[in-house]
Amino acid sequence: MPLIILAFLPCGTNAQVSISGIFLNTPPGAEVEISCYTNTIEWDKVTLAKAAVDANGRFSVAFPWAVAGQAELLVADQYTRLFLGPGDSLVLTCDHARFDSTIHYSGQGSLENNFLAADMCAGYLNMAYDATATIEDARSFALFVDSLEQLNRALFDRADDPSWNASFRRYVTTELEYRFVDPRWMYSIGYDQERNEFNRKDLPSGYFDFLHGLDLDDQAAYDHGTYNTALERFMSEDPAAKVNVPDSLTPNAKVEMWVRASYAYRKGLFKGKVRDHQLTAFVKGQLEERSDSPALLEWLVNDHEATCTTPAYVALIDRLRTDAARLMPGQPAPGFALADTSGALVSLGDLKGKVVLLDFWATWCAPCLVSMPKVNELEERFKDRMDLVFVKVNVNDDRERWKDFVAKRSLTGMNLFADEERSAELRKAYNFDGIPHFVLIGKDGRLIDANVHPDDRAEAKIRAAMAD
Repeated sequence: MPLIILAFLPCGTNAQVSISGIFLNTPPGAEVEISCYTNTIEWDKVTLAKAAVDANGRFSVAFPWAVAGQAELLVADQYTRLFLGPGDSLVLTCDHARFDSTIHYSGQGSLENNFLAADMCAGYLNMAYDATATIEDARSFALFVDSLEQLNRALFDRADDPSWNASFRRYVTTELEYRFVDPRWMYSIGYDQERNEFNRKDLPSGYFDFLHGLDLDDQAAYDHGTYNTALERFMSEDPAAKVNVPDSLTPNAKVEMWVRASYAYRKGLFKGKVRDHQLTAFVKGQLEERSDSPALLEWLVNDHEATCTTPAYVALIDRLRTDAARLMPGQPAPGFALADTSGALVSLGDLKGKVVLLDFWATWCAPCLVSMPKVNELEERFKDRMDLVFVKVNVNDDRERWKDFVAKRSLTGMNLFADEERSAELRKAYNFDGIPHFVLIGKDGRLIDANVHPDDRAEAKIRAAMAD
């Protein structure tokens, strides 16, 4: 299920939401957690409330909530979506053993949340994603997703109620309008098990016609996560977005040409709040990826400030620029201490005097698995060097699954585990959203490249660092 994200965090001091209820068959020691995400640019998770489930299955939480918006409820290993308005008072009943099919709400806000529960139980979006790997014929897949979309719209029509919160109606209609764009696009990506790599499927002419009908100027949806994912898929297939970079340019010149052209493309394609959101998301990504190009980042930030008409986004980029400055080459690498497979704590400071390549990854992350052979090749080239260490930091994962994976794959290098709290700290400290993410650190404990890739350029940087 895709992440649930908010425009800007809708909590405050003027209103509250209360949620109480009873769960049957929860595991001993179960805890209810209510959380949300700050905005659709950063996607930072915020825990709003936690409460233990007592011996009778009961719980109760209350927290500030000033603006209608999305949240989620987690109990043990199950979660469900929420949509909350100021003053909502929800009473929940659910059998944890049959979670999606038994969850039910009463009280203020129950109409909206009972629809979300029914939508999750129906699982049409999950069916579409699952079919990307099980239906071999593209036309059959397209027809199948068409049928799921029709069923989803029928579910909406049956549940539609004139008393729904206006913000909720806007959210669910936008979600329904764009939610099946991503699985349709994802079908185009195949995975070669033997070569352990992604590839593009051979699709019939006109397969991507569904992207042509997207509203690129949906101002009411500018900060909706599903809409922005749909726009990303459009841009990935739009011929106008392609940047023809001459091979004769240096690597740095190629990067600069691509960044400037991609930014200009978005600036010309979108309007109003949609443009502001797209430019802000793009600049954020470049601040995370181009730590070794300070002049290019300065140009981007300055143009964004002159172009963007949303003050909150200008302030966000200004703050992110400050964060990015901490990760420029020559800055001290953020420290940490994490457990290895034996449970012994290893500190980054312990590795001073060695060149360090950090590899943030997870067992469930397909791109991480695809990158592993490249990392292994780098390790093999430097296997005799004692002044280089590959530190593989597992994030947002299950500890036992990680240990099992390390043992079965015989992963070399130094393998460390970060629990949920430490993973969040590392993501903030090293300013990354997605994984795999690689960081190169010099013998002096200072950053060489906060977003390096395991390729020939990384090898050259490693050799230069070891020569110092």
